[in-house]
Amino acid sequence: MFGLSAAATGALFGLVLGLVNFIILMRVAEHTDRAAARPQGSDGARILRWVAWADLVIFPAVGYFVGPMVFA
Repeated sequence: MFGLSAAATGALFGLVLGLVNFIILMRVAEHTDRAAARPQGSDGARILRWVAWADLVIFPAVGYFVGPMVFA
């Protein structure tokens, strides 16, 4: 795909999936914060934000290793 190695292609797909997950989880966290009765927000929203940031790292890393199994 575009002259990329299988590992780079997997990492690219992982990054795209991670970005989509990041956007969705951040929006859900924002909605959860607005619905929380406490002024500092909810613990669930804080956890969702941590998971969103972790997705940006984990998905490309997994894609880097899974890509050669799928595309090679």
